[in-house]
Amino acid sequence: MNFTKRKSFTIILVLCILFVGSLLLYNFNFKSVTTNKSDNKSIVISNTENSVQFNSANDLIKYADNVIVGSIVEDNEFSKTTREYTFLVEEELKGSANSSKIKVYETNNTLNLGKKYILFLESSESTYFPETSYTSLDKDAIIEVDGQKLVCKKNELLEDYKSTNDFVQKVKTSPSLRFIREKSKDIDTLSTKEDVDVFTKSDCVYHIIPTTITYENKYIKSVKVEILKSYKGEFNENWEIILPSDIEIGNEYIVFLKKEGNTLTQTTKNKSVIRKNDTNWSDFINKYEK
Repeated sequence: MNFTKRKSFTIILVLCILFVGSLLLYNFNFKSVTTNKSDNKSIVISNTENSVQFNSANDLIKYADNVIVGSIVEDNEFSKTTREYTFLVEEELKGSANSSKIKVYETNNTLNLGKKYILFLESSESTYFPETSYTSLDKDAIIEVDGQKLVCKKNELLEDYKSTNDFVQKVKTSPSLRFIREKSKDIDTLSTKEDVDVFTKSDCVYHIIPTTITYENKYIKSVKVEILKSYKGEFNENWEIILPSDIEIGNEYIVFLKKEGNTLTQTTKNKSVIRKNDTNWSDFINKYEK
């Protein structure tokens, strides 16, 4: 599986691409830092132009944010091509999900309800998703667990392992556990601060009426809009605007957006949309209308 560079808005684009069945691309390079957990050094993996090939379990361990053993306990539709799987975490071999259940997003028919798996996951944060999102680094490297028997499309990944216990123990002692992917710093972290100036942090601030929905899933809508007023930034009708899923056609909103290429995404998770019936609507109008 090939991989491309990420930027702060990547989770939205990544999942949108995944939802229409395209393959994701990721690239990496390396530098060293010292961890606080031990005297050993960890290797932090950051974006580069070099592609990565997953030829062994150690390659997957190296580039995964999380390696987790667990079972699928819920299977829900996320979009026409994507499922939202709830994964019950039974054992963490790398990383910490900070939850007993996580959301894993995969194309249809990738995982099966009730089945147990070992997953090599990449995690992402988004201004649209309520919690951390996960997806497999390589769909062909998903390992199904059946007692002490392991099943994987990439049979070569399992050649050096005699059983489930053997695989788990070798993962726990793998030198590849030292590698940690450096994550981009999403501006969404500002949404936890009460005094954040969303207007200043935004590239574009518009008074809009959504006119057409071009794509939607459980959490987002990609929309075409009528611009009633621009308070900040230019506007091009060919730009894609991604807003929360509760946005409705015909209603008025003030939106705070970040621009990346031809895509506009909300600046923060909780403060980027003002609805006309919100108490702070008149406060904004009084402050910025001239």
